[in-house]
Amino acid sequence: IGIDEKGKRVLFNAAMTAPENQDVWSIGLDGKGLKQLSPAGGYNDAEFSEGFAYFINTHSTANGVPVVTLHDGQGKLVKELKDNARLKQALADYGAVNKEFFQFTTAGGVVLRGWMMKPPALDAGKKYPVFMTQYSGPNSNEVLDQYAGKDHLWHSLLAKKGYVVVCVDPRGTGHRGHEFRHVTYGQLGKYETEDQIAAAKWIGQQPWADKDRIGIQGWSYGGYMSSLCITKGADVFKAAIAVEPVSNWRYYD
Repeated sequence: IGIDEKGKRVLFNAAMTAPENQDVWSIGLDGKGLKQLSPAGGYNDAEFSEGFAYFINTHSTANGVPVVTLHDGQGKLVKELKDNARLKQALADYGAVNKEFFQFTTAGGVVLRGWMMKPPALDAGKKYPVFMTQYSGPNSNEVLDQYAGKDHLWHSLLAKKGYVVVCVDPRGTGHRGHEFRHVTYGQLGKYETEDQIAAAKWIGQQPWADKDRIGIQGWSYGGYMSSLCITKGADVFKAAIAVEPVSNWRYYD
């Protein structure tokens, strides 16, 4: 985030408590005095004042609305600025479906993490179609303990219509260390596709999943990925949606 020269410290974001989280930290320029400044858990986004005497923090969780607070430079709460109570009540009135976090190990021994949203009245004797959504781009994260806004509402609607919505971050994504992120270098799409196919196979083994009705959707890099998945994973995926897919790397970022 920045260097507080007067306080002789570095301010930074990190996912030290869990890959799904983002916390705000400080540490002395001498490498000592590590301190968490933001509220524990969930996802935090801080904007510091000039001189780092104060910061405004936006904190949310996957199933909780953003709360905006003012803190002093050491993390002490000064004032709550916005509680978003109306939004919280609206979500409750609408019956928004909650996300559940999970992890599993692929046949190749890779531990992958994800979230899912199930239909509210899940029938134990019924098999449900699965809608996988992902981005999968380098150093990105979709599996976050962060409120997702309109996407959460859209996925809630799908769940209430009878779909299980699932998102998995494959290799190449962030918050899991250098090796996990860097493995896709020079071969974009290879390991990410393998991991999304592995995720679909694992999902297909769950008692509530209809393994013959698993679809995958993505936008931009995610569209590139869903296109790869429906070809390389044609025996696993029933359908794919590619929104603005990367079709030529010459015109990409």
